[in-house]
Amino acid sequence: MLSQSAGTSLEKSPHLDDLRQAIRANQIHFPVPVPIFPRQYRADIQWRLAELYLVHGWPPGKLAQRYGISCTRVRQSVRNWVCRARILGYLQPVSPSDPSTHTPWNPNDFGSDMALFR
Repeated sequence: MLSQSAGTSLEKSPHLDDLRQAIRANQIHFPVPVPIFPRQYRADIQWRLAELYLVHGWPPGKLAQRYGISCTRVRQSVRNWVCRARILGYLQPVSPSDPSTHTPWNPNDFGSDMALFR
């Protein structure tokens, strides 16, 4: 898991499951929109595989069935996307905020405009 040192673990090419867990726990920033790397195998679906696997937690078998490729090819495509995204700086560790400076959200801070949402 990438909990304590997401930055150092990200540099060491973590296992895809660990990376997925860190992204879903907001320890690693995942780019939106998802970048497309043109000179990759099936660039038209590679970015979708990366998003569905890493962000939405789809299993490789479900992705393989959906896109008509093998589970091995799914993992390989996601791994290649992660490698390229890491090199280009798209995957970055999220810096933990200082809890002493965090102010909880209060709807009353926005005056009468927030009355519309109540």
